[in-house]
Amino acid sequence: MDLAPIALFTYKKLAPLKATVEALKSNNLAEKSELIVFSDGPKKESDTPQIEAVRAYIKTITGFKKITCIFSKNNKGLAKSILEGVTQILKQNETVIVLEDDLKTSINFLDFMNESLDFYKDNDKIISISGYTPPIKVPNNMFMIIILHKEQVHGVGQPIERSGKK
Repeated sequence: MDLAPIALFTYKKLAPLKATVEALKSNNLAEKSELIVFSDGPKKESDTPQIEAVRAYIKTITGFKKITCIFSKNNKGLAKSILEGVTQILKQNETVIVLEDDLKTSINFLDFMNESLDFYKDNDKIISISGYTPPIKVPNNMFMIIILHKEQVHGVGQPIERSGKK
C-alpha cells in the first residue's frame, strides 16, 4: 500500500499548528509519510509577523519521510488554498490526506486514513474518508464505520478517482 501524502494548510495560528504537528508526528506512520505544508499569505500587513513566525516553525519540522514547504506570497483564503493544493498533489498521487492547522489527530489517524483509502479505493460510493467522528458513544471493543450522505471535512482523505481530477 502506498501511503497518501499529507497536505497541511496553515495561516497564522502558531500554537494550534504546533499541537497539530506534534500529534501528527506521534502517529505510527509519520516517519514513512510525506508532509506538504501550505502556508497562505497575509490578508493584511499586520498579519505578516504571525505568518513569518509560523513559517519559521514550519522550517524546523522533522519526523516525516519528506517535508515540502509551499509558501504563498498572496492571501488565497482557505478554500482556494485547499482546492489548489489538493489539485496539485493529486496530479502526482492517487490519494491525499488533508488537514488544517487546528486539528489534533490520534496516534492511529494515519493508519486509519491510509488503510481506509486503500480499502475503499474501488468503491465509487465513497467519495472521501473522514478522520473525524461525531461525539457518540461506542463500546470500546467495537470498530465503527459511519456512512454519511454529506462529505465531512475534518481531516479528510480523498482518492483521485472521486475528486474529478483524473
